[in-house]
Amino acid sequence: LVGRATTNVHGRPLSEVLRLVDGRTRAAIDSAAAETLRTGREARQAAETVLVAKDGTERLIEGNAAPIRTADGRTLGAVCTFREVTARKQAGESLRRSEERLTR
Repeated sequence: LVGRATTNVHGRPLSEVLRLVDGRTRAAIDSAAAETLRTGREARQAAETVLVAKDGTERLIEGNAAPIRTADGRTLGAVCTFREVTARKQAGESLRRSEERLTR
């Protein structure tokens, strides 16, 4: 989904690897993983998050992140999972429009 080989992202800032924007405002937003690294706590990706791949392809995503801890409790890193929900969102909008037409 990101469109980058793992060899091309090693050592790069997370914000460069995961280019995320708010689907409504188009403003750049942080990933849940960045929040987890900052706070040491689990985090959810903001609603209406759009992942912009290297080639410019945009996908609506949902996701979360959790800290990876050392034996003594220090945050060593984060694991981030996300899934594309573009088709689900489009289907929901289509259903909503159909229901509105039927109601009228």
